[in-house]
Amino acid sequence: MVPDAHFGDHGAVDIGLLAADCDDITDYAQNFATRTTAAAQRLRPQQRHREAGKMYRDIARLFERFDAILCPTVGITGLIAGNSFLADLPAVNGQRLKTLSDINLTRPFNILNRLPAIAVPSGRIAASGLPLGVQIVGRPYDEHTVLSLAQTIEDLAEPIDYGWAVAAAGHPAPPRPISRQEPPHDS
Repeated sequence: MVPDAHFGDHGAVDIGLLAADCDDITDYAQNFATRTTAAAQRLRPQQRHREAGKMYRDIARLFERFDAILCPTVGITGLIAGNSFLADLPAVNGQRLKTLSDINLTRPFNILNRLPAIAVPSGRIAASGLPLGVQIVGRPYDEHTVLSLAQTIEDLAEPIDYGWAVAAAGHPAPPRPISRQEPPHDS
């Protein structure tokens, strides 16, 4: 409920206003705005701050032992395009999700916004054929460690050719990516 209340305060009202003036908003976006706005109204700001404080304390225990956390950004490897995901939600480990937002593993760090976080491609492909990424989360305000780890992962990750996915969707193949070049060496 805390994540929904957080997003109800940060953007859901704007989605609701947009929905009132636009016929093209998706059912999912409208549902998100309604659900999160209602959650924000049910949970008093003091309760949300208290819950966020508990989350900070829990994560602080990890940072006593580790400089950063590496974790997935989402809990599944793909969604079927065009599905509204209001009725037929995916399952994770045999458990049907309550909302599609439950797959988003960035949510705690959207709330704990003093913790710098970034997502980068891992260079790996899931069994579904989709690329996988990794989320890096650092100690409060430690952007240097997060960005340094992100750069290291990007440097080590194998480039992924996405052309097959675009072609499978019936689109022309994208231009070939520019390969990474070694920086010039000073002589």
